[in-house]
Amino acid sequence: MFPGVRALRHRPFRNLWIGQTVSQFGDAAYGLVFIFMADRITKDPVFVGLVAALQVLPFLIVSPLAGVLADRLDRKAIMVVSDFGSVVVLGAFLALLKVTGEAPRWALLLVPCLLSSLNALFYPARGASIPRLVPPEDLLDANSFAAATMSLMHTIGLALSAFVLAQVERVNPQGFFETAVLINAATFVVSAGFLMTLPSIRPKREEHAGTGMVHEMMEGVAVVFRDRVLSRFLVVLLIVNLFIAGFMVVYTATNRAWFGGSFQTLAGIEIGFMVSMVVGSLLVAKANVQRVGMAYSVATALVGLAVAAMAVPSYGLYVAFNVVCGLLVPFINIPMATYMNLVVSDDVRGRVNSVAAMVSAGTQPLGAAVAGGLLPLLGLVGMYLFMGFGMFGAGLFGLADRSTRQALMPGPEPATEDPACQDRADGA
Repeated sequence: MFPGVRALRHRPFRNLWIGQTVSQFGDAAYGLVFIFMADRITKDPVFVGLVAALQVLPFLIVSPLAGVLADRLDRKAIMVVSDFGSVVVLGAFLALLKVTGEAPRWALLLVPCLLSSLNALFYPARGASIPRLVPPEDLLDANSFAAATMSLMHTIGLALSAFVLAQVERVNPQGFFETAVLINAATFVVSAGFLMTLPSIRPKREEHAGTGMVHEMMEGVAVVFRDRVLSRFLVVLLIVNLFIAGFMVVYTATNRAWFGGSFQTLAGIEIGFMVSMVVGSLLVAKANVQRVGMAYSVATALVGLAVAAMAVPSYGLYVAFNVVCGLLVPFINIPMATYMNLVVSDDVRGRVNSVAAMVSAGTQPLGAAVAGGLLPLLGLVGMYLFMGFGMFGAGLFGLADRSTRQALMPGPEPATEDPACQDRADGA
């Protein structure tokens, strides 16, 4: 069977996957559209940077609360409310565009922030739901196929936003913004429709009465640090993000300085990376990775070496090393995400997912700021060596720990009937 497709036999996961596929297509374009809109209207790089920051900040602030809610409430309900909330926000923004003719500055700040807040609410619930929609033996397949689809939709969404919406923008600049917002709102409606077909996904836990939200947030952090492999995973993730979060800053400067600065060269690099991410995600399912810590650490180190090799100013080699990174990154992310969902009990799974999201989101602005400050000092070659060998060192840090090196994917537990898995396999 084609890698990853096995998980689609389970109808609840399939419905979640279809809804998310449509939604991710819209998400791939909306962040870029808001940044482009801010640049077009204000021509102020500081304001554009603020818009970009407000798309990341909610993941740091909202994620702790989102994790607690995902472990208290019906996760299906959280996802549906998040999607419909996004429709309401985008609908109100579309109405504002119709009335004012041009988005006010406050709206360019508020709307991306609200959408990212709703996404931050959505993802811990989604991450905690997938292990309830497939049996444990199909979880790696489900995560691999979901990651492959996300990369594919990101590529298609970016391509369409760059070419199709660009034609709309050329003919009717106001229509460009309105069309982009309308498409994104429509994808959330479709996603919510498929999510509503899912069974209830209530966390398996005792009553939480008498425990405060702060206490529950700290429980999620404690669970991570009680597991040596998970805690090492988060430390490596922190180090990697500090070094690699500024890659896009260096990436765009490289295109301008080395490759002529055209959109075609930048698009070629990005598409090569995203397509290889699709292939890499499917290879993870095919390989059925069991040595989780080894895969995570070795792939991290190898990606670091590939990034360092990008210091050679050759477009062909640059694209080739981007493809290598795209093939390897899924071996970092997918097995560890699967391991985390298998070793963590359902009653804290949402909070543990939110801790990982906080570490990733919290270090991105700092890493980007560091890259922006170091670029004039180190130059492009120096920055690639700095980022690459920093990431290589993070991989070695993971390998240095014996428990991480020896960590294996947990075997499936004895099957028990889960209400969220009713009718989970066609023909079952």
